[in-house]
Amino acid sequence: MIVLRLLKYLAIFENVQIMFKTISSSAMDVTYFILMMGVLLMGYVISGQLLFGDSSYDFSTIANSVLACFEMFLGTFDYRSLREADKTNYVLYSVSYVIIFRYL
Repeated sequence: MIVLRLLKYLAIFENVQIMFKTISSSAMDVTYFILMMGVLLMGYVISGQLLFGDSSYDFSTIANSVLACFEMFLGTFDYRSLREADKTNYVLYSVSYVIIFRYL
């Protein structure tokens, strides 16, 4: 509530008005981008569970897969379990994930 009141008072400044107009005009594009990235993330979560779920605890459930993908995004994931499970799928999965989610 306090944040909304603060934004209302900040709207009297011209620079803040320009920022609000920019944000409001790009809201639909940002919404579509977030939606598409969410769909893509869920695809990686499910494919990670299907590829590595039997041999890696990190991808044994959907919740663990989401956490593992988040750790891969942050760069804190331990890739040894995936490397031991399947080297070919490990390389394709992890490299494509890092390129899409970290560098896009």
